[in-house]
Amino acid sequence: MSHDWQDWIDRVSNDDASEQELRDFQSALQESPENIDAYLETLLTDVSLEMKDGLLPVQAIHPEIAEQSAESLAPDASLNTPLTPSVATASGALAPHAGRPNPYNANTSNRSGNKSVIIALAACIAVLLGVGWMIFNQSKPDPAQAQVAEHVATISDASGIADASGLRIGMSLSTEEIQVPAHANIAIAMTGGARLDVNGPARLRLDGPADVFLHSGRVETYAPDYADGFVIHTDQGKLVDIGTRFVTVSRQDAKTEVHVIDGLVKAQTDGAPDHFVRGEEAGLMMAGAVEPTDYLANRLRVPVDPVLPDTDADGVADVIEKHYGTRVEDAGSTPERLRIHEPFNGYEAGSVDRIRFLGKGKISQWSG
Repeated sequence: MSHDWQDWIDRVSNDDASEQELRDFQSALQESPENIDAYLETLLTDVSLEMKDGLLPVQAIHPEIAEQSAESLAPDASLNTPLTPSVATASGALAPHAGRPNPYNANTSNRSGNKSVIIALAACIAVLLGVGWMIFNQSKPDPAQAQVAEHVATISDASGIADASGLRIGMSLSTEEIQVPAHANIAIAMTGGARLDVNGPARLRLDGPADVFLHSGRVETYAPDYADGFVIHTDQGKLVDIGTRFVTVSRQDAKTEVHVIDGLVKAQTDGAPDHFVRGEEAGLMMAGAVEPTDYLANRLRVPVDPVLPDTDADGVADVIEKHYGTRVEDAGSTPERLRIHEPFNGYEAGSVDRIRFLGKGKISQWSG
């Protein structure tokens, strides 16, 4: 529908528009901020005029206009308002004069003006609320899009203990902290392409599709070619994948182990040059340096701190004492160590010569 916009506003304000025109008018307001501005300007102008005509005394506008208005008003029998004398004085104020209506009287015209002002103000408030609602909904992000933006991983496998703790297969993970309980293990498929196997107890934080911070625990990473660049951060630095399968261990003594099963990993620490750890090698990150250490292919299944407890401090681990049936809390109860007590004194020395060594390899002659 094509309209002169100002004429359309006037028709709507005077209740001359049809129901269909009102619907089209509302659509035009929603589609064009300029139309909203024009409508608000008209409403505010009407409010100002109504306030001047119905609420403000004539004298408050201008003395000359007040005098002209007073002279133009004649007594009318149809008006049921009391007449009070009023005449313009030299100062411009109205003095009492017979035959002039008193502008301060609360007559029907004033009450009608008050009603119009209230209606116009209510319309302004309604339009402002509608505009605010539209702006809020336009700026508010779609919840589905926000959820997609947050998703960085999915739990692809979980043990019974992990499942009981709430870490269940198919669970969507966002950028968040994850606590894996002791004796539990889970597998995490990162949206960046890497797969993580986590053995508890462990605590880690997912920072992005290819970015993890390991506070404590053990994590084995498999990063195929398309997941190149995957990074694990620890308190000691970061490990950058270069097409690799490796195990990262963040220990209680604030040291970090990396055991590269296959491929290559770049270890970076503050204040030290990059250190590359290759397949079947291991490195220990501590105090801003990377030192070589013993490689363990099954490091994921070895406890984080592989020091066997010794409750009674007798030098024999509890697990050994339990095996031999001695008491783990009693230092005087320890397994008897194997010793050869018989001396070799009194035996005659003999010789062995030209005895064939029946083993693999070259035939050896030995004597003694």
